[in-house]
Amino acid sequence: MEHQGSALNIPSSARAPFASRFSDPSHPANSGSLIALFTGGAINPSERRQAKRARKEERRAARRDYKDARRVARGRSPRGPRQARVTPDGKRIRRKGIIKKIMQQDVLYLLVVNLPTDQELQQSVARLEHIIDEAQR
Repeated sequence: MEHQGSALNIPSSARAPFASRFSDPSHPANSGSLIALFTGGAINPSERRQAKRARKEERRAARRDYKDARRVARGRSPRGPRQARVTPDGKRIRRKGIIKKIMQQDVLYLLVVNLPTDQELQQSVARLEHIIDEAQR
């Protein structure tokens, strides 16, 4: 081994334990949620959310299996597994938000605003200069 004295080269079984749960990055309290931090990891919303999604997917799969069995009983072919929408590199395709649906690329949008009058412009410039002068003092 090249760096035998390095702290990164020590096996995990030989390392000293963390001083507290707050210094342990793998402790549930450090999952990134304020609720998990305040409860010391007893309640972890991200784990609960993942479990809820898994239960929901199981219910959907059971419902699909039931419907496929009914289709077969009627003499029709089953629909098969649901195809997930993914990109070629394996990332899930998310639905666009309302703003992205409305605002499209390669479209020129006209934005109408009220321009200040010359008097309003002079007043704002004078105010700005006054603020800059006070800040420099």
